[in-house]
Amino acid sequence: MKRISIPIAFLLVVLFLAISCQRDEAKPETNEQEGTVTGLDGREYRWQEMADGKIWLLENLRFDVQGYESGWYENEEANAGYGRLYDWEAAKAACSALGEGWRLPADREWLGLINRYGGMETAYDSLREGGGSGFDALLGGVQRYFDGSLWSFLGQSGFYWSSTAVLEQDAWYYIISDNIMRWNRSFDTQWAGMSCRCIKGEEEEAPEVEAGTIVLADGKTWTTTNLDIAPPGFEDGAWWYENDEAAYGAYGRLYNWRAAIAACAELGGKWRLPGNEDWMALVGAYGGFAAAYGALIEGGSSGLDARFGGQRDRDGNFERLGDFGIYWSSTEGEPRYEYDENAYAYWFDAVQDTLGRDHLSDNKSWGYSCRCLKE
Repeated sequence: MKRISIPIAFLLVVLFLAISCQRDEAKPETNEQEGTVTGLDGREYRWQEMADGKIWLLENLRFDVQGYESGWYENEEANAGYGRLYDWEAAKAACSALGEGWRLPADREWLGLINRYGGMETAYDSLREGGGSGFDALLGGVQRYFDGSLWSFLGQSGFYWSSTAVLEQDAWYYIISDNIMRWNRSFDTQWAGMSCRCIKGEEEEAPEVEAGTIVLADGKTWTTTNLDIAPPGFEDGAWWYENDEAAYGAYGRLYNWRAAIAACAELGGKWRLPGNEDWMALVGAYGGFAAAYGALIEGGSSGLDARFGGQRDRDGNFERLGDFGIYWSSTEGEPRYEYDENAYAYWFDAVQDTLGRDHLSDNKSWGYSCRCLKE
């Protein structure tokens, strides 16, 4: 067999090229999805594309926006490291001031980020200051009123606005808490002072969840079954009767007041928990309380099909299944006692064949049924 001779110089060239290719492959690529943006205070704020595929600011904003309410915690500049606390309108204006495309994140975007890192409990470790994601959520506390009457939770919890309004004067926000080592979701008055993070890019339209619906005589679209959604962050406020889905699932869940508002919001679009005026308009469209009972209950002429799903009291006792169907409104009632928190609810009484309205003392913690509407 004839031997093939390969010049040494050629081998050296091949070896050099192989080593060069390996070095190029080992060299880390530049992450173009991170950078800085300049705030009104001249500070360079870091941003990064997070695991949800969206660009988020990695720092709490610190600058004032003329004409809007914001300030340091307890008005002490020594707390500047936590960022400023902004009311809701100020938070929206501050994010917009960063330039084109920057805005306050929507409720569903906060929820999407948290879920991408494992949900309310697991995401605590990833998104807190020093966590693996780089998000570094700070525990900047909250100011409930801008008259300076109530500051709380500095170094214990961070409160972050979303851009999504709820009810007339409230908006959704997210809390990261060292006390319970998790995130939570809630809503509060829009003039409360909270921390501000921003997101860049167009907001995607929220998809609507399929639900049975009907346009009733009031001209509004209502759901035709009792809601059975466990809204994220409010799972502890949504119960099956006797906690038994198999036996009582057809009645839907019983919700505390805040969970009912959150559950309707989960339907997407313009769905919401009906207010007192909405319920009154519906009752009026079917002839008033006496006549509307027969039209609105299950099997009635309207198609609303209100069911007698009972209730859950503040102590966790379930009662009145088959006798009462009690439905939340989003409208808060007048407190009857100090620290009383109540809201109007509409009840269908199968024993007396009547429909009524009430705001029982401190009933927001009770579990009632839930219907939703959109204009």
